[in-house]
Amino acid sequence: MPLYRWSSSAVSQMECTSSDKMVQAVLRVQTDADPQVLTQIQASLASKHIPSFVKTEKDGDVLIIPESKGEQPLLDALTSGGWVKGPSQILATAADKKLHPKETSGSFIKKHPLLLTGIFINIGSLAWIISGIMRARHNRDGKFTHNDMSEMMVGVVNAVGGGLLAHYGNDTSKHPLLAFSDGLSEYLKQHGTVVPTHGATPEDIHKSGFFAAAESFIRKNIISITALSKATAAGLVAHSATKQANPNGWKRAGGIIYAAAWLATFALDKPNAPPYEFKSKEPPATQSAAKRLYDWAAENPRKHITAPLAITTQMLKLWGAGEEGVRAHKAVKAAVGTPDYDYHKNRQYDFVWNVIAYSAFEISNVMFGISGDKEPSQQKIDPEGFQKDMLMVSANILNNVPPKARTFAIETAADYVTSIKGVTQSRAEVEKAISDQVDHLQYAASRTIGQMYSGI
Repeated sequence: MPLYRWSSSAVSQMECTSSDKMVQAVLRVQTDADPQVLTQIQASLASKHIPSFVKTEKDGDVLIIPESKGEQPLLDALTSGGWVKGPSQILATAADKKLHPKETSGSFIKKHPLLLTGIFINIGSLAWIISGIMRARHNRDGKFTHNDMSEMMVGVVNAVGGGLLAHYGNDTSKHPLLAFSDGLSEYLKQHGTVVPTHGATPEDIHKSGFFAAAESFIRKNIISITALSKATAAGLVAHSATKQANPNGWKRAGGIIYAAAWLATFALDKPNAPPYEFKSKEPPATQSAAKRLYDWAAENPRKHITAPLAITTQMLKLWGAGEEGVRAHKAVKAAVGTPDYDYHKNRQYDFVWNVIAYSAFEISNVMFGISGDKEPSQQKIDPEGFQKDMLMVSANILNNVPPKARTFAIETAADYVTSIKGVTQSRAEVEKAISDQVDHLQYAASRTIGQMYSGI
């Protein structure tokens, strides 16, 4: 993990670590630096859309930067703000490889299951579109029936959800500390405390407007959009299976079950939920079996409901496609020497496109089930360490609240923190810990102001 050091700058060192595609950093300032310099750096980084938090350690305060898209953006932001000057001394070790580890196929799947889901949905969608076209061409009159249109529209509707998922599904979730920061800020807002933020930057203004809002909506609701597109496509699959000249009961049943599977994700999935859980208001011992079953399903609907049902459905539809192939082969044999021979011969391999589509969707279902698991960064959360970090983040947020509203805000924040599963401290202990850290941040600021006036 690279360690950058400066001898003649406000920042003395920056230590970097990595998690997935993001880089975390810890900044330390010179021992004789202005006590308020960390808060000033924090504000400077915020103007560059780089979130950070002041943390108190035994050997002094440090600035924690939970995530950045790389080391260079951090160095550029610090340089442009005047916090570092001149070349740095870089201490590199063999551990540097952790910043850019060699990615195996297994780690790639675990990191990008939604991207892979979208890709395989698109492969299956293309096969469905071709299937609809081929079936229409092989009708006696060579024209589309409403069932053939349904067949083709299955691919079109799936492609919408799959394309968006392939594009937006590669996004990684927020760092736990940033997710907590957003959650606490929203909770304070709901209870009447609005945390002051930095004014709109040119980048914010540039991102405003209809298209930016639409992209933000899609990015936030991509799982729900994909689930609805898949459920709609499943209904079209069931309809396409009712073709009078070639009915397929397995295909129809599979379409109905498939729709139910994806509607479960639409109803229960919480893609924007924080990477921590809240304490249950009802003790487990008093919960009914139905409530426990619902909680189990809602905890991970992608893995517990959608993936198993969707995988089973594709197996049923593959079975139905196989039966269709057998019927088509028998029809060709029976039609030898009759006027219908060419008609049956042309239709003999129409089912193959369905087999390709079902196989691609089967892989996409497995990938979607994997996406329901917690990301590596969420699995590594240390309960005790995260509890201390939550108090640190709370103090940083509440330090910006006006003094008159701060006492109530601290009480509200204590309610939120103690409602999180794994927090063992009492409400009073949490409230005191946050208050002490806010006082520490305020003391550092008051020292700076006092030094300014003493120099006049």
